[in-house]
Amino acid sequence: MVKNTQSAAKFAAQIMKLSFFANRFGLPKNRLCWCIIVSQNEEGSVSIDPAVLIKGENMFIDIKHDNLLPLMNVSGCKTVAYKAVCNRVRGGYKLRFGNEEVFISAESIRNIYRSKIFSTELAEDARRYQ
Repeated sequence: MVKNTQSAAKFAAQIMKLSFFANRFGLPKNRLCWCIIVSQNEEGSVSIDPAVLIKGENMFIDIKHDNLLPLMNVSGCKTVAYKAVCNRVRGGYKLRFGNEEVFISAESIRNIYRSKIFSTELAEDARRYQ
């Protein structure tokens, strides 16, 4: 089990770089920065998520869903992006802006991106299906 944790940490270290997201979404790295997305729905429920902000655009990269999304403020729903600092911490990554912070585990990153980029682990799994 320790091996999987170390493997997840190494895998996450490859993903959690602005250059990875720049290459993945066809953007210049200098237009990207880490951010925290704070969303409030019409019922008042608040969610805080890690993301990558595209400077000069009304869009961000949702790390947890691996897609581009607009910052929307429609029908009582409000979404705000705060530029953040991303630090590697034990077990994953923490993004922080002022008092707001969000954690994403290395294991979550691995589960999200595992089948979306080539890795030796994915190739080994594919060989087992031959």
